[in-house]
Parts: sequence; C-alpha cells; structure tokens
Amino acid sequence: TRRMADVAAIGDALTVAAAAEQRAKSEDCAGMEDIAVLSKLLEEMAPPPAMGLEAPLDEKYAFITANKGTGNNEFKAKRYASAIKIYIDAVEALSRECYPSRERMMWDYAARELVAQCYSNAAASALKLAQQKVADGGDGGGDDAEGARANFAHAATLCEAALQCKPEGSDLVKVLHRHGQALLALQRPEEAKAALERAADKEPNNRAVREELVKAKRAVKALLVEGERALFNGVDLRAAGLTSKKEQRAQEMQHAIEAGFEALLDGNDEEALKHFLPLCSEKMSADSKFKPQTMQAAYGAGMARYHRSSYKEAASLLSTFFTLLQELRSEGADIDVPLLGIPIARFYLAHSLFNSGGFEKVAETLNAYFQDVQAAGPQQVLNMPDGWMGKKISEADRKASRFRARASSAEALCDAHTLLAIVAERSGGAAAALPHCIAAAAAAEKPEQRANALENLMDLHAKLGDTEKEAETRAALAAVKDEIETKKRAQKEREAKEAAEREATKSEGEPIAEVVEEEGAEQGAEALAGTEVEATR
Repeated sequence: TRRMADVAAIGDALTVAAAAEQRAKSEDCAGMEDIAVLSKLLEEMAPPPAMGLEAPLDEKYAFITANKGTGNNEFKAKRYASAIKIYIDAVEALSRECYPSRERMMWDYAARELVAQCYSNAAASALKLAQQKVADGGDGGGDDAEGARANFAHAATLCEAALQCKPEGSDLVKVLHRHGQALLALQRPEEAKAALERAADKEPNNRAVREELVKAKRAVKALLVEGERALFNGVDLRAAGLTSKKEQRAQEMQHAIEAGFEALLDGNDEEALKHFLPLCSEKMSADSKFKPQTMQAAYGAGMARYHRSSYKEAASLLSTFFTLLQELRSEGADIDVPLLGIPIARFYLAHSLFNSGGFEKVAETLNAYFQDVQAAGPQQVLNMPDGWMGKKISEADRKASRFRARASSAEALCDAHTLLAIVAERSGGAAAALPHCIAAAAAAEKPEQRANALENLMDLHAKLGDTEKEAETRAALAAVKDEIETKKRAQKEREAKEAAEREATKSEGEPIAEVVEEEGAEQGAEALAGTEVEATR
C-alpha cells in the first residue's frame, strides 16, 4: 500500500511541478522556490522497490502506467521536451529498479507493451519538437535546421527502441508511421517507404499512413532521378546510347501528364485534353510498357471530358482508368494515385454512365464510390499556409484538396444516393428505391438539398400507399421549407439595410464612393458567377 501511494504521489508531484513551472513563466520567475523543492522531491522519490523479483507485478505496471499518463498530459499541454523526459526516465527506472536486467523486463509481455507505448509516445513528442523547429524557420538552415534534424533523428531512434519491444496491432502501426515520418524527414526515403508499406499492410484504410507512403514513394523516385542527373550531368543519354527509347518515351509522357494535371487544376479543361488525349489512343492503351502513364492520362482526360459534359467519352475514359488501376494492383505495381483522388473519379463515372444511358452499371459504380469514400476517410480543404505544422503544401495540393473534399462531402453523398434511387426505381419500382431515398435524406445537410430529398421520399411513400409515413415526411418537409423561407427573409432584410446605409451615405455627399462601390459590386457578381460555375462541377 505504501509503494502504491508512492506511485500516485509521483504523478501528483509531476503535475504540481508542471503547474509551478507554468506559473513561474507567467509571473517573471516567481515560484522558482516551488520548482526547486518539487524537483528535489522528485529526485528523492524512486520507483516501487522490486524486493528481488517478489514485488507484485501490478505495482510495476501501475508505476509505468502512471508515468505514461503524466507524459501524455505533458504532450497535450505541448510541453514536448518534458514529455520525452518523463517517458524515457520511467522506462529506465522500471528496468533498473524492478527487474534484474533489461532483458528480463523484455520477457514480461505486459511491461514490454507499456514500454513500447512510452517509446512511441516519446517519438511522437520528438516529431512535434522537430516540426516546431521547421515552422520556426528550420528549412532555411541555421540553428533551427540543426535542431529540427536532431529531433527527427531522436524520433527515429525512439521508434527503433519501440520496435524492439515487438508492439502489435494499432501500437505497431503508430510506431511504423512515426518511424516513416522521421526517416522521410532525414532524407532516408527508401527506409521510410519500407516502414510505411508495413504499416499500410496492417491497416490499409489508415489515411494518414497512406498519405505518408505516397510522399515516401515520390521521394524515392525523386532521389533516383537526382542520382541519374548527378551521374550523367551534361551527357546526352539518348545520343550516348545510355537510355532506351522506352525510357525516353516514358519521360515524355510523364511531362505531358504533369502539364495536363496542372491545366486541369486551373480549370483549363481544353488545354488539359491536349496533353492527355494523345496518351489515351488505342495504340497506347494496348502497350503494357506504358500502362501507368496511360492510366493517369485516362483519369485526367475523363475528368476534363466530364467537365465539358461529354458524358459518353468521359465514361469510356474513366472506365479505362479503373480497368488499368485494377490490373496494376493485381500485378503488385507501385501506383501513384492521382492527386485529385479516387472517389471523385468514381462519382464522375457514375454520372457519366447515367447521362449516356449506361444504367446497368450505375449501381455497381456508386456502391464502389461509397467504399472509396470510406477508405479515403474525411477530407480537409488545405487552406493553411505552406509550412503549417511543418508540412509542405503546394498550390496544386490546395486545389486538389478541394476536389477530394467535394467528392466526400455530404452533398455528393446525398446526390449519389438520389441517383441510386432513380436507377433502383427504374428496375425494381418504388420499394427498391425507398432505402436509397431514406439514405439521401439522412445525408443531406443543406436545407435546399434536404427539401428535395424529402420531396422524393414523400412521393415514394405515396406510391407505396404508406399514408402515415407520407404525412410524417410532409411535416418534415414543411419544417425545412420554413427554415429556407426564414433564411431568405433574413437575407432580404440584410440587403435592404445595406441599401439604406448606402443611400444614407450618398445623401451625405459622397457620390464618388457610391460609383466605386457599384463597380466593385458588378465585379463581385462576375466573380461569384465564376465561382458558381466551378462549384457545379
């Protein structure tokens, strides 16, 4: 009981020490005596004595668990250096005081699991410290750059220590993910790729792992290209016979694909098609040597065709993309998923099939779309500046994130369920369409879309003769329409108030400002019209 009280006291004392430290910072070094006293107290307090090997196991586990919890609290408070020290000191104390040797501690499965978690959490803290250094200017060299590199190296070492504890399940995936992040930052992309591939095998739907793996694969390719440039700098490889026609053609195709996607992200679909379509010819599609490039080109051309309402061509191109994607996956090839993501391509394909009369394939495509959305996870529009949280965010990343977010949005999900309902009713009647209409109403978030979904649902209940459900839906629809009308009235009131304020300003003798404001309003209307066109894609 006394030893268990000591364990609790350690946790309490650490918490008080942290609070005193925070108070000292905020009070211009007031409270330093408290910190000194508490530091001395912590130095005197020891882990539960082992009494040889006779100490109850629960006491050992309670000690390491209590310290891990304190470290976690420090991490949440963004005191990362303090968190690292608590995690590591706890592991060392447990090994030194509670077991004859470190090897004997590693034989204890329960202790080993907790130790792995401490090392992994310490690695996460080191990554945070490194990212802070990068955000403070570590990319530009100097002390911050050295500090960032040191913390990334420390994180990698801590992950390796965690892996020696043989973690399992989600603990293993976390360690491998953190190890991959650290190795990638240390310019060791091959090792990072191996760690992240192992993590992706364990959790295929882990979005954070998959995104980091894509970065690692790109870094490996970039490293190979840079190596070739350094080796053959100034040499015409083609003329010297050091590169094949196939390699030269693959490079030309890749340049065309990159230019095509740049145009696609800028909304210049016609320009994008000029780059993509030559790579999607029947001859190119039949050439297995260029399958990855043809897959990417078919994706980009299909997206651009859809934007231009060429649905039959879009359906053909996007179907080719998914066929080639499946073939490459079955061959075990490394695949660079297009930056705009898989869900939006599947969504476009379903609509293209529907609008071009391919109804029999719409349901299958939409069901695959729902699986794609679930696998991709929540999507965030990247509006933050470059360097945020130590991340490199290009303009292409920002633009592509809007496509990914749009494809996984509640609006898109509602639209997909509505389309499924239409197709289901064509083949199986109102009863077959009913579950999809219910799902559409549940997915809708915007009042206007929710009203449309409820109207469709009400019509189906009427066709099925379910008067009770029809009445319930009618009442829900009336409430949504009231909400829409209330918002419209509020908008009109705001506009009237703004107009009155402008009129008052004009009557006070500022006609020039009024003219400028009207011109700005016209320009704003034109910009808004352009935004609406983009948003309807």
